[in-house]
Amino acid sequence: MPGNIIAGASALFAFFAVGVSFKALRVSQRQQRRDLFLALHEKLSREDQQSGRTVLRERIHSVEDAKDIRAHDAEGHRQAASALAMLDILGLYAEKGFVDKRLVLEEWGRVLVELDYNIRYALRERKQQTQTEWLPWPHLQRLLRDAEEWAEKQNPGLPRG
Repeated sequence: MPGNIIAGASALFAFFAVGVSFKALRVSQRQQRRDLFLALHEKLSREDQQSGRTVLRERIHSVEDAKDIRAHDAEGHRQAASALAMLDILGLYAEKGFVDKRLVLEEWGRVLVELDYNIRYALRERKQQTQTEWLPWPHLQRLLRDAEEWAEKQNPGLPRG
């Protein structure tokens, strides 16, 4: 009988320890996701990234504008391409669950919606320039769709772009 009590207590203790371990793992994973989001947010907030989004917003209003920047403004093209690449990484991380997509949309959804048409012109120009079936910045394209859906839920009927 005492052996059964000891075995039962040992099993209960082991079960409790496993539960505590799983809880600690979940807390650690949540903290890692938060830290990764903050690191991405800091990178997206850097001056070079802001400059790239400004090029997109203020100078790319058609595929022709994007072609012109590629042909005549290497620095503007580099800034815009860098901003697109970082936004694509943000989309990738959100898709894979490395960061919380809901948090990404709360923080960056408005920016994405405001830049939607400008980004799409730059993407079309890039696809034309490469002359391949390759889809440029695919994660960004999916994130743009998600941002549009998010914005519609936030403000139904509000005009976009």
